[in-house]
Amino acid sequence: MPDKKILKNEHKKRPHEKEMTPYEIVQRGCKMMGHGMDPTEYYFRLVEACKKPECRVLRANNTLLFIVNNKDGTADGMFFMGDSLHKLIDSFKQFEKAMKVGGFKKVRFGVNRFALIKLAEEAGLNLTYKPTGGGNYGVEVHI
Repeated sequence: MPDKKILKNEHKKRPHEKEMTPYEIVQRGCKMMGHGMDPTEYYFRLVEACKKPECRVLRANNTLLFIVNNKDGTADGMFFMGDSLHKLIDSFKQFEKAMKVGGFKKVRFGVNRFALIKLAEEAGLNLTYKPTGGGNYGVEVHI
């Protein structure tokens, strides 16, 4: 467990990295995705979706991973990110660990920024990706 003094000092260095609410994370994620959807509407759609037993939201730092369990060892996911690049690497590692504990073998998701694929690789994730058009990529993380 990290020393609380170290965490406090880190927070002083990066005050913009305060703990965000799930809504704030979705709001920032919608802005980053650039699809123009209203963050409030998106947030409430996710809340409704999570009422289904196959849907879950995982949180690591200020990043959310919304997953749909396909019940065959795979899941489809969507990230909402509010973390700095350094924290995002840690978040990816935490998500991989949680998915491994959950018994998943593969998680699929789409990415519209190639830099995120590179960060996931830097985090040590075993992944494959291919362009899907329009600057987007289909990514599979092998757990």
